Amino acid sequence: MEIVREESGHLIGNGSYRDYRDQNESHLPTTIEGIQTQDCRFWPRVTAQVGDQINGKWRNIDQTKRKGEPAALTLERNGENEWLYFDLDCFRPIIGNYRYGKLTLPNGANAIFEMSNLAPPSRTVNAWDTQLLHPEPDPLIQRPFVIASIGSMGEDLRAVCAYLDMEGTSATSV
Repeated sequence: MEIVREESGHLIGNGSYRDYRDQNESHLPTTIEGIQTQDCRFWPRVTAQVGDQINGKWRNIDQTKRKGEPAALTLERNGENEWLYFDLDCFRPIIGNYRYGKLTLPNGANAIFEMSNLAPPSRTVNAWDTQLLHPEPDPLIQRPFVIASIGSMGEDLRAVCAYLDMEGTSATSV
């Protein structure tokens, strides 16, 4: 999970699936099932959990059912990576009660995050956000490293970046 935001009163997360392991150990290709909404967003089926220790016990929490058409997304090794959308509203009432949240796909891949990252910022003075992705080709984008978004929430400045090596055949350590 890379981005958390509030959209129309709902807590939404965005992310992508990356498997940086050696090709022999990779879980790719894999197909994940979920829901595709009318706005063409893919919401994978996940199990939502909370806990106080990363390697400790996790407690399942109930999620709201999202409306849309059943869909499946196949992820290929070194293939184009689609944005995944996550409904995080189920975590909202228990922010502050647990240290960590976790979203797990049916294939066992998961994203662990600190629950405090879901809380509204303590200070929202001068909040702003700008998207920097441009359609290809664009001479301003120097591959393989791209800054996709920069935003500010109070005193925090955050950037979402990607390493896009279109020529490569495997993951590159940075």
